[in-house]
Amino acid sequence: MLMAEAEHVQQWVLITARMMVNHPNDVKVEMLGISDRIALRLHVHPSDVGKIIGKAGRTGRALRTIGGAITQGSGKWFTLDIADDDKMAAGI
Repeated sequence: MLMAEAEHVQQWVLITARMMVNHPNDVKVEMLGISDRIALRLHVHPSDVGKIIGKAGRTGRALRTIGGAITQGSGKWFTLDIADDDKMAAGI
């Protein structure tokens, strides 16, 4: 059941993020773990990171809140990391 719920929220994040960005084919959602929490990392094109984070982090916070609501029935915490691959590639 937990794996199915994790995959469900992973698909929701993927579909939602693809609708928000200019480069939907570059969106990937990596599952980091499902032990005591369902942890996902969202990868988007470097030019789309600002759209996913949003003004003052509001969009990212909203994604985390809704993801948490989806996983609430499992009793597990939900975390969503928005990867900034541009900074990672630059070594920052």
